[in-house]
Amino acid sequence: MNIRNDIQPIQPLNRDIQVSPATRPTSSSDAVPLAISDQAHLSSAASLASRVASLPDVRTEKVQAIQVAIASGSYNVDAKNVASSMMDQMLGGKE
Repeated sequence: MNIRNDIQPIQPLNRDIQVSPATRPTSSSDAVPLAISDQAHLSSAASLASRVASLPDVRTEKVQAIQVAIASGSYNVDAKNVASSMMDQMLGGKE
């Protein structure tokens, strides 16, 4: 049983961020850059990172369910599974 809330490391995002200046049309076909209204376009990885960052670190519904089970005396843990998981974790095996 793995109760950690691990996620895969997120790759550096700075290579995917592109910033381009906004432009103002002029009477000619040339556009003049505007320094005050730049736009940033973030990659899908940056959007995903933003959503992940907003997730809670603790799964409160799971914690509450375990607390209720402990309080009622119905929470049972198979010691053999716990020991096996601990050994796997220490030896770098499956998680």
